[in-house]
Amino acid sequence: MRVSLFVIAATIVPWSMTITGCARQPASGPDATSHSAEHDAGAGGDHHGPDAEELAPISVTLFTPKVELFIEFPLLIQGEMATFLAHLTVLATGEPVRSGTLILEAQGADGKSVRVQVDAPARDGLFKPEAVFPAAGSYAAKLIVRCDQVEDTIDLDELVVHSDVHGAQHAAEALAGADPP
Repeated sequence: MRVSLFVIAATIVPWSMTITGCARQPASGPDATSHSAEHDAGAGGDHHGPDAEELAPISVTLFTPKVELFIEFPLLIQGEMATFLAHLTVLATGEPVRSGTLILEAQGADGKSVRVQVDAPARDGLFKPEAVFPAAGSYAAKLIVRCDQVEDTIDLDELVVHSDVHGAQHAAEALAGADPP
């Protein structure tokens, strides 16, 4: 299954920003405040705006030959609980997945892994796995759905986990400037 360019940008760009950190550029103009000065201002100088809870979620739609997945989740931060809203539809019937289990599996490059199982949908078509990622970095992830209606594995490609809220805020700023596919 091919993943759209936007999904790739939504994962690689934030991850690369986490590694490279803030680009400290000098301010211009008489009243300008430098990015560096804003960092040095501490808690009172948060220049990035919203808290992690207020950042726009990642939204992705993927298809396999059997199911449609629409999934939303927050920018991921190591050590913090993240709720994934996974909407699943059986393509053969157009009906939502009404029962069964959903497993989220993610494997980090460092060998650390996450596995979460939800034993029933919160409502027709909606599973809500919650996961805590132990370390920042890139995780190869997939969802496994098993029920009477369908069994399938959906490759999520890579999930990027940020080391802190600051890194997630930078990723959100980069995504806000990205053009959709």
